[in-house]
Amino acid sequence: MIKVANPNAQYLTYRAEIDAAIRGVLEGGRYILGPEVSTFEKEYGSYAGQKHAIGVASGTDALRLALLAQGIGAGDEVILPTLTAVATAMAVLSVGAMPVLADVESSSFLLSADSAEPLITERSRAIIPVHLYGRACDMDGFQGLTSKHELALIEDCAQAHGATWRGQAVGSFGEAGCFSFYPTKNLGAMGDGGLVLTGDDELAASLERTRQYGWSQPQISSGTGECSRLDELQAAILRVKLPHLDTMNEARRTLAGRYAVGLGGLPLTCPESGPDGGHVFHQYVIRQAGRDDLAAFLNSRQIGTAIHYPLPLHRQPFWQAQQSGAGDFPVCDALIPEILSLPMDPFMSEADQDTVIAAIREFHGA
Repeated sequence: MIKVANPNAQYLTYRAEIDAAIRGVLEGGRYILGPEVSTFEKEYGSYAGQKHAIGVASGTDALRLALLAQGIGAGDEVILPTLTAVATAMAVLSVGAMPVLADVESSSFLLSADSAEPLITERSRAIIPVHLYGRACDMDGFQGLTSKHELALIEDCAQAHGATWRGQAVGSFGEAGCFSFYPTKNLGAMGDGGLVLTGDDELAASLERTRQYGWSQPQISSGTGECSRLDELQAAILRVKLPHLDTMNEARRTLAGRYAVGLGGLPLTCPESGPDGGHVFHQYVIRQAGRDDLAAFLNSRQIGTAIHYPLPLHRQPFWQAQQSGAGDFPVCDALIPEILSLPMDPFMSEADQDTVIAAIREFHGA
């Protein structure tokens, strides 16, 4: 079976380094917020060009803690795209705020400043652009919009490690950039993990306190907080993988280029790379009329596919239970029946990719 993603291939490739890193943590005896976490925070902050990096327990927690650090809570509104993982909305709801959903662009599948601006009200406090599938949103537009309306800009970078907008790393544009290290991500751990980037000293200090009971010093809580800490073992594994991230992302771009050539001329739409080639192709998502038939055909050929995401937020049961109607999201509703994620992994062989391409061409009789 050709898998959609194969995180185990990363382990097998870097096995000796990862095993040594794990052994070092186990033998060192520091398992919570020790030297691996603090060093990884410095390394990832340096990689992304941001002053502070704060490790937390998950990407969802990264968003939640970033919202809390901005003082966002009950009665506030946060604008985000309807096409995203449900975690983006759940983070907003978890602090008592209300997600305000926006439609996406048909070419990029991303939220734009133009679609977000009409949704701004006196209750709006933040906008969360989601760098979906590894492609950066137009951050020039969002920086201008949030500055104009005095809103917090919180980037959801869960699928975009190493992605750039006009040469600048995602996660470094707004007040906070939020990352997930779920195992299938471009930079994945072997469990959950997350991180918040910020250039604001005060915000960083608040995040560090909030992730551990509000402690300003050990056992002394200067305010409220919770328990959301990046694990030492996961940090050690991520430290092994981080120096290889750019190489793995370049492999994804190469695969994307081969897909675009191999699927050229077929009645389907391949994803764009963006204006500066900063796309890191966490997923390779095509548009295909009759998507389910193609997916079934590929499965019969032992080729895995996935749908990211089968239901946008405005179609989710939890949303419809608390809202009057689904709302008007024509672009997203047109996309959802047609999007299909093809196998994309930095260690995917050209032979396997050629098998995928040949099967899709066979499906189309080409």
